[in-house]
Amino acid sequence: MNEYLLKIEHLNKTYNDATPLKDVNLTVNPGEVISVIGPSDTGKSTLLRMINRLENATFGKIYLKIYQSNDICCMKTHQILYALFSGAT
Repeated sequence: MNEYLLKIEHLNKTYNDATPLKDVNLTVNPGEVISVIGPSDTGKSTLLRMINRLENATFGKIYLKIYQSNDICCMKTHQILYALFSGAT
């Protein structure tokens, strides 16, 4: 069984004049450390805002698995994202 922390499937974000995210797929498993890098205006901040539920996707799904343990069960979404994207545990 695959124990992911974050899973993104076919994520798209379209604005009137731009499509910063097109068919993004990503799985982050426990213990993995990832980086989101790229030039300006390529969708990095949009991706993080969508994971944090500050923006809605045009299409696609985001799954954020929350484990019930002493370390994470009471954390808010932004704290989980900090732990996920900073490599903190």
